[in-house]
Amino acid sequence: MLCFRQHLFCDWGRLWLSTWLRCRWAVLLRHWGYLLCLLAFNHMLSAHMRHVRTVQNREYLAYLPEDYAVRSEPIQVLLALHPATFDAEGFRNMAQFEEESAADDVIVIYANGSSGIASVSSWDAADPLGGSRGDADYLLAVVADIATIAPTRAKFAITGFSAGALMTYRMLCDHADLIAAAVPYGAYYNESVIEHSLWPMTVPLLHMHGADDPKVNPITGTGDADHLYHFGVLSEYMSAVALRNAGSLSFMPDFTKIQSELSGANVEVVNATSSYVLLEGIGHYWPRAYHGSGPNGSAAVLAFVNQFAGDTIDSTPYETWLMNFPELSGAAAFREADPDGDRLPNLLEMIMGLDPGHSDLGSARYPDTSVGDNKLRLSFPVDSQYQPSTEEATITFYGMGASRVEGPWTRLEAYESSEGRYVVEVTLLDDSSYFLKLTARDADESP
Repeated sequence: MLCFRQHLFCDWGRLWLSTWLRCRWAVLLRHWGYLLCLLAFNHMLSAHMRHVRTVQNREYLAYLPEDYAVRSEPIQVLLALHPATFDAEGFRNMAQFEEESAADDVIVIYANGSSGIASVSSWDAADPLGGSRGDADYLLAVVADIATIAPTRAKFAITGFSAGALMTYRMLCDHADLIAAAVPYGAYYNESVIEHSLWPMTVPLLHMHGADDPKVNPITGTGDADHLYHFGVLSEYMSAVALRNAGSLSFMPDFTKIQSELSGANVEVVNATSSYVLLEGIGHYWPRAYHGSGPNGSAAVLAFVNQFAGDTIDSTPYETWLMNFPELSGAAAFREADPDGDRLPNLLEMIMGLDPGHSDLGSARYPDTSVGDNKLRLSFPVDSQYQPSTEEATITFYGMGASRVEGPWTRLEAYESSEGRYVVEVTLLDDSSYFLKLTARDADESP
């Protein structure tokens, strides 16, 4: 009897254990099947391959579309620059651009900054002392390196958070001619830095900022970091940016998707190329739509830069001309600057076909004044490509006249003379004095 009971107990035990194991395996299989489905779904969304590469003794992370090696069309590169105290991996965990569906045709690169103040990982553009650690050269080397393994577009897009935003602006100031589009987030320079920058070419720019940022408050212009950088109010800063970033696009950016990704936040358009958006309730952190709600900064960045993956920027004639004189930088590269001291600003030097680095005082091509037939005349040469008869000419030039230096000044239209020079003139009344000056502007500049 004892044996029977023992045997019965063993049979029930085996039956219970067998049933329990079958149930557990069924649950586990369902669980793992669910996880595998999730992994497959996420894989399907991102479809990027991770590469860790090194240039100039610094690593960077690259996420490339899985089929990059067999693509014939060039792929857009997005440089993503981390905030101070973080590194490439940290910003990748924060932003995860490659996980967005809009990144299918984008190579996302998370670059590593350099050791700055107190040995904190940052970017030299965020150094209050203005020291350079070669970060710009490193970023250009990263872009060149990724082009050795994948077909990439001639220009790259760039974004950055906090110190990474300052480095984004630094790249715009020095290498805008290499940038397709830019989205800085959470930090900016003061107006003076932008006003005295080279900014060699027009770039589509969208600045994003948390309206409640305690470090860099965009509304009051103050914050925890203001004693280091003196940021100023964002709207005033963006007006200065718009002046340096003057140019035209072949189309206006569509902000519908961007505003949708940012929970309906309104984009403020400063000019055709420069805009900004304030995110209500957001402090100094990257907006990533946690738990499926709130603004998604990563998706917004991609929605903006993807619009400019092709060659959509029409450089102004002045920007194109300026590239012939790489020695002109900073304030010396401004349209109104006169680096050679011959009393002709750069824009007039361009129109007349002169060298802005060499004084033309006394030369045959220098503007000439004459008096005859009771008229005061000012004649000057005009390079053939900037003459009004040229279909592609987008430069306006004219004279301004006044009976007193302090004005008021009256616009005087120029006409072409029989000698092949252009002339502005005014009729003199009795022995009165009169003043003439030349003025020119790009078609995209305000009068």
